[in-house]
Amino acid sequence: MKKQNLWLASLSLLILCNGCGLLPKEAELPRAPVVHEVEDVEHAVTTVMRGDIIVSKNVACQYKPARVESLAFSVSGEYIRGFFVQPGDAVEPGDLLGELVMDDLQEQKAEQDWQLKKLELEHEHTLELQDLDLRKADAAIEQASGSDAKKQARKNKERTEQRYEEQLKQQEDDLLIQKERIEELEEQIRGRQIYASISGSVTRVKVLKDGDVSKELEKVVTISDVNSSAFLVTGEDAALFKVGDEVMIKYGDEEHEAIAVDPKELGLDGDPETAYFSLRIPDPALEEGTKGVVNIVLEKAENVLYVKSGTIKKAGDKSVVYYLDEEGMKRIKEVETGLDNGTYVEIVSGLEEGEEIIDE
Repeated sequence: MKKQNLWLASLSLLILCNGCGLLPKEAELPRAPVVHEVEDVEHAVTTVMRGDIIVSKNVACQYKPARVESLAFSVSGEYIRGFFVQPGDAVEPGDLLGELVMDDLQEQKAEQDWQLKKLELEHEHTLELQDLDLRKADAAIEQASGSDAKKQARKNKERTEQRYEEQLKQQEDDLLIQKERIEELEEQIRGRQIYASISGSVTRVKVLKDGDVSKELEKVVTISDVNSSAFLVTGEDAALFKVGDEVMIKYGDEEHEAIAVDPKELGLDGDPETAYFSLRIPDPALEEGTKGVVNIVLEKAENVLYVKSGTIKKAGDKSVVYYLDEEGMKRIKEVETGLDNGTYVEIVSGLEEGEEIIDE
């Protein structure tokens, strides 16, 4: 019984080994084919485009008038009557910009001006009378007969000359005193007024509140000569620019055309570590210290193929992109890249205009 069981076990082992590949090759069963399933994943795609790629840099700058005048009243504690200009107004030397309350100073000056005119007329009239009386005295001398009569006529002329000399001297003294009185009033009035001394544009005017009084040396109006003013770039970035470069300067919410200029054109000595930019169209509303940004083009590739920078991947030291083949399978393609501005990258080779690649 034991021998029979041993034989059956050996037979079973032989059959098992034959099933494991010990059968002849022509008797092997074919293997089941491997099935490749199409990826069931949606990929965002983007198109290879053609155009220009620009690498630029924003550089900080600051506005500084080459000539600026800040004006103040020369007296303190007087109520401010008002200002006659506002930011942006063009002014010329001698233009009245603002004044304090005058009380009756202007009325006093008007009265003294009238008194001066009256004295001047009296002085002119006296000169005319003097001329007339001296002519009469000369005629009397000529008409006098005899030495005594002539001698008396000459004495009469001398007395006439002396009388007019004294009268004219008194009038001249009165005129001098009157003019001094008027100059004193004018000085008081000027101390309550401010005038422009340069040509330019008003860039700042003190905002008045009820009851505001003057403070000596407080700057209340500022005038800038916008034609000789500039935006300045200082430090290492100044070396990025050269005279004649055309740029865009942004301040506020707008961009303005400007050109790099020689500081001598602005009447400045200049600084080798500073670049100077003059606006094509002066802006009278600009205030000293206004901050802006100058955009400079560092590199530019024109009429080239480009894609989004994020679509370029790295495979070792190679640049690659991914795309979908006709069966929807994700494939890889090597490309050669050029200029990259952080948003778009130039494609030198490996792709064609209009070709779609995976955007992720």
